[in-house]
Amino acid sequence: MAQDVPAEQLAGWSEKFPEVEVIRKVYPGGPCDRLLACSQTAQLVVVGSSARGGFRDMLLGSTSNFLIQPAHCPVLVAHQH
Repeated sequence: MAQDVPAEQLAGWSEKFPEVEVIRKVYPGGPCDRLLACSQTAQLVVVGSSARGGFRDMLLGSTSNFLIQPAHCPVLVAHQH
């Protein structure tokens, strides 16, 4: 099931940081419109960026690039190193 993947990836983190509330939801379709809608009530939206290409540290993925201007809260773009 689609919900098993986030649960497996988040396993152990709730015990390590019990003060952080995590709500796992799986939605059909692309992330852009859903994350933009969620930004209306969120304090922070965190997205990852694979940044494939020659200028990895300077590039944003399509989702992060879409969210930066219209988001209703701060957006943190996490790059994997």
